[in-house]
Amino acid sequence: MVTYPQRLAQIYRFSEQQDVESFLQEHDDLSPILIEAYEQIQSHFGVGTPAALEVFRDPEAEHEPELFLVIQTSLPGDQARTKRAQLYEDWWLRNSGRACGRLHIDVE
Repeated sequence: MVTYPQRLAQIYRFSEQQDVESFLQEHDDLSPILIEAYEQIQSHFGVGTPAALEVFRDPEAEHEPELFLVIQTSLPGDQARTKRAQLYEDWWLRNSGRACGRLHIDVE
């Protein structure tokens, strides 16, 4: 049986392996959302579209680190932003509350 951490490592690139793994261990409730997000990315941006997970820490802020899901598309900027907006409208706006402000989705 494949665990959530194993599945996430199969479908996402981790920018800093240890940082992302630690963040996901601490916030294991994000794993199901990340699996769903990947399926939505594939649906909106095309099968095989890569995505990465990055932990962001603002050294000047006092809030906790946040996880960024970065869709790594080769689409031109306008098309990528349009598809991201559609992803937000179709799925993310209804589901973002489950992430409690700890997960952000963007395109690169």
